[in-house]
Formats: sequence, structure tokens, C-alpha cells
Amino acid sequence: MNLRRLLLALVLSALALSPLPGAALPDFSLQDINGEQFQLRDHLGEGMIIISFWATWCAPCKQLLTKLEKMRLEHPGLMVLAISIDDSSTLAGVKPYVVGKKFGFSVLLDTDSKVIKMFDPEKKVPVTVIADKRGNIVYSRIGYLPGDEKQIRKIIEGTER
Repeated sequence: MNLRRLLLALVLSALALSPLPGAALPDFSLQDINGEQFQLRDHLGEGMIIISFWATWCAPCKQLLTKLEKMRLEHPGLMVLAISIDDSSTLAGVKPYVVGKKFGFSVLLDTDSKVIKMFDPEKKVPVTVIADKRGNIVYSRIGYLPGDEKQIRKIIEGTER
């Protein structure tokens, strides 16, 4: 019986740490791949925001980033933030990958995983979060399967109307 209570407490505490739809995006500041500082609160109110946590070693992450770039081009008011959780062993590959793919969205570096832990304490990637222009989370998902972009597209197009 005590083990059940402990497991329930752990699950509830993990849920409390992960922003759920309806919650406000937590503010954060990270450096981008060009060395510039990015502060989330400075961009709220400009439009919808998609945050995608990824890593260079994550194939599903790369598939999702390609889909998000296409959506960004189709929806000019949409802000896409790709937050790399690559550490010192793979960080050198982030900028060449992004430049090679000609992605036009902001790529931020979360090398100490401080920001991803706000959204997924287990640091599984990809993690996708969509917020409306006020910064309220309307969608959150850990993982990616081909076809998930259809749900993301519906959310973007439904909220833009």
C-alpha cells in the first residue's frame, strides 16, 4: 500500500512539473547558435509559438524540424523555436546541421538541459509545445510519429482563425 502511494506521489509531482495545456509558458532565456541572447517574454504577443526540443542525434527530431520549417513558411506569423539539448559532445554539429538545412527559425542552445526540464523532466526528445500569442499552452507532446504534423497544423490553423 505504501508503494502505491509513493508511485502516485511521484506521478503527480512529475505532472506538476510539466506544463500542461492551459498553463502559461514558463519564461526562459537561452543563447542562440549565433551567440545572441533570446528571452521568451520579449516575443509573447507576436503570434503563435511552437517550441521543439531536439538533438542532432535524434532522427525523429530532424523529421519534425523539417515539417515545422514548412509550416513556418506557410504561416508568416508563426514563431518556431528549435531548442537543441545537445551537450558538449555533439554541440559542434548543431549549427552546421541547421545552416545546411537552411532552416529560417530560431535555434537556441539548452546545453545544460535547464529549459527542457521545465517541460519534460526526463529529457526525452522530441518535445513539442504550442502556445497561443498570449503564451498559453494549447498543445504539448513528447515524441514524434510521422503524421503528428497534421495535428499540429490543425491546431495552428484553428487558432489563427
